[in-house]
Amino acid sequence: MIAFRNSICREIVELDVKKSIKVDIIEGPIKGKKTIALKTIENDTTRINVEWDIIINGLFGIFTGMIKKHILKGTEETLERISEKVT
Repeated sequence: MIAFRNSICREIVELDVKKSIKVDIIEGPIKGKKTIALKTIENDTTRINVEWDIIINGLFGIFTGMIKKHILKGTEETLERISEKVT
């Protein structure tokens, strides 16, 4: 979930167990999609791919670069924490 102060974001989440999570962000300052997909590389190795395809609307649009950088950093930190837990 993406949150901005005093704003509401509405999402539709589709879960394909052990394969992917697809999130359609349909309302709020950010609209678009986020896909989290699991891909088996080897017998005991799984890769997590995260893809964002978003548009930042309204007044927040002037901060697009900063917001996308913040989202990327948060995504990378989350993936790093997951990696640390499973290794």
